[in-house]
Amino acid sequence: MPFDAIITGAILVVLIILLGVILLRRRRLSAGARKRYQVLWNALEAREDPVRRLVEADALLSRALRESGYAGSLADQLKSIQGRIPNKESVWKAHKLRNRLVHEPGTAVDDRGVSCAVASFKKALESLY
Repeated sequence: MPFDAIITGAILVVLIILLGVILLRRRRLSAGARKRYQVLWNALEAREDPVRRLVEADALLSRALRESGYAGSLADQLKSIQGRIPNKESVWKAHKLRNRLVHEPGTAVDDRGVSCAVASFKKALESLY
């Protein structure tokens, strides 16, 4: 009987490892997706309006995360990520800035603040490659 338990446990461990590898692989963007996101990012950076750049960067990251297997809004996606994005805190701050600009009329922000926020989104997006 103990031998059967050892075999069953070993099989279970192997299955869990395989499932983990499959899920991790699924969360990487394909080469085609990477090219598509790079083209979209280049178009975003050409925008003159810094607020529009920030809003589009937020949306682009959320779209890439959804494609990588994370569901929900960007806030939901960030909550479910465990160590996948190295700059998660700066992305949270950038997302909060985006929310203030979109939902609170009259919110003022300097170009440097927007540039830092957009750079945070870019670093997070690149971590999905």
